[in-house]
Amino acid sequence: MVGELPELRNWLDYDGNQTPGYTNDDYKNCGYKKLRDIEYRNRFIKGYNPDNKWNVDWENYETPMKFATRNWGDGDFLVAPSPNLANHTRTQMTFYKI
Repeated sequence: MVGELPELRNWLDYDGNQTPGYTNDDYKNCGYKKLRDIEYRNRFIKGYNPDNKWNVDWENYETPMKFATRNWGDGDFLVAPSPNLANHTRTQMTFYKI
């Protein structure tokens, strides 16, 4: 299930305080509901590796996704970005910037 392996998706939050608008002191109010679970949050922080940006979908050719937004009628909520199923090196060789 997407989001169940926080170790593979944390390329952005090295200390648990970089998630937009939330710190370790107020993680219980975090908009990304999974990060409210202290065990999941600890795995997320321990899994920090900047190279994990290759494990997530990218917003464009320069920006890996931090979180994705879903809205199924009750308002927006954050979820982990989808896994990157493409080999980014080959993708870069295939496309070029204009």
